[in-house]
Amino acid sequence: MVNNSLIVLCCIAGAGIAVFLGWAMTHRFTRPVPDATTHAGLGNDFSQAQYMREVRLRHHDDLAVAFGGRRALDQAKGHAESWGTV
Repeated sequence: MVNNSLIVLCCIAGAGIAVFLGWAMTHRFTRPVPDATTHAGLGNDFSQAQYMREVRLRHHDDLAVAFGGRRALDQAKGHAESWGTV
């Protein structure tokens, strides 16, 4: 005779395997449709990459100030202005 806890464990494991197989088949056989607005903002003056760089530098500056260092964001903005990217 099989223990009841073993039956419950097999049901939970089977459900997990079924969910994983469903996800794998869906992920494999369906492709996301490219959105026309995905590449629409590439010509903007301030891109997502520039924004994220500024956020990372701001965080880096906060850490530097906390440990007695100097700010890098002002230096990066100066370099960006000299390159004509801002």
